[in-house]
Amino acid sequence: MKFTLLFYTDGWESGPTVELSHIPAPGSIVWTGGRRRDEEDSMYYVDNVMYPERGMDREDTVYLYVRPYTGYTRYAPMTEADRIVERLTAVGEELARVGEKLDALLADSGALRETAAALRDSVAALGGEHTRSLEGLLRLGEQALQSADAMEDGQQLHIEKLDDIVLALEQMKEQL
Repeated sequence: MKFTLLFYTDGWESGPTVELSHIPAPGSIVWTGGRRRDEEDSMYYVDNVMYPERGMDREDTVYLYVRPYTGYTRYAPMTEADRIVERLTAVGEELARVGEKLDALLADSGALRETAAALRDSVAALGGEHTRSLEGLLRLGEQALQSADAMEDGQQLHIEKLDDIVLALEQMKEQL
């Protein structure tokens, strides 16, 4: 199928007619020549496609409104494919950020697991030491109570002896 390129400079100018295998969509790029398809001087961005009306003498020619390709990603409007690629790129970047966050969270959770295990071991060790300390304190308390009982018993004996001495002194006083 033949396509005639229409350029816009000061007004629409008719450009070369090219033979293409399919109808290009608006937003796509067409090449007018050159061996390699990356030569920018032979590349054009398609703004719109105009089909001729029936009954015209050149019915088989389709007009492409084009502008020179001057850096597709910088100047041309985005096609749906470009938008999809952009969204997929953004999703990929977001997934990479989420992956980094997940890696950090996994590292943190691993560190927390290690810390929790160390704390359990410390608590078990401290619990054993604490139990031994409490048993030691209980023994000391029992010994203190026994000492207090002994002192109380000793004081009671002293009081009884003092009572005996006071009785003896009173008896002596009466005898005098």
